[in-house]
Amino acid sequence: PASLNFKVTGEKVCVKGYLHAELKVGGGSLHMVTTHLDSKKKPEGVQDFQAQQIREEVLVHLPPGDAVLVAGDFNICSRRSKDDGSAYRQLCAAMSPLTDVFGPTDSIEPVATRRPIQKPFSSAHSKTKSKKGDGAIDHAFVRGLQMISSEVVDLRCADKTVVSDHLGLELIFSL
Repeated sequence: PASLNFKVTGEKVCVKGYLHAELKVGGGSLHMVTTHLDSKKKPEGVQDFQAQQIREEVLVHLPPGDAVLVAGDFNICSRRSKDDGSAYRQLCAAMSPLTDVFGPTDSIEPVATRRPIQKPFSSAHSKTKSKKGDGAIDHAFVRGLQMISSEVVDLRCADKTVVSDHLGLELIFSL
């Protein structure tokens, strides 16, 4: 397993990076990478630099026959609600040849993965709704896995407390 911080970041408080683990399954391997890319837009292209770091430090070194899952909060929207779609195209290029199981297709628009409500951890004085509410910024890129089912789920505690400003992604695969 490897856990690394990103070399390029605009975050002042949070240290973000990725975690890579290899699981031996049957006679093969499943490589799982979880990440949280910067939410900031500066320095310019920061999420692309970070996605490229995952590609250069992990993806290009994996055996071609191994199964791969790269998932997390990429802070890049696939719905074109934040930009013209160029950031998502760059992300897909960095993750290639993996494919985003929640990505857009010719007939399906990706579902939102961020809550359209006020951020649960915002200041008590904040009265504004999040402008990021319609974003689809959580992604799961795969290779060598067969999707059994997928669902965007509402993550709440037993007392209905919201635990994140994101919805959860429940993914079930077979090798």
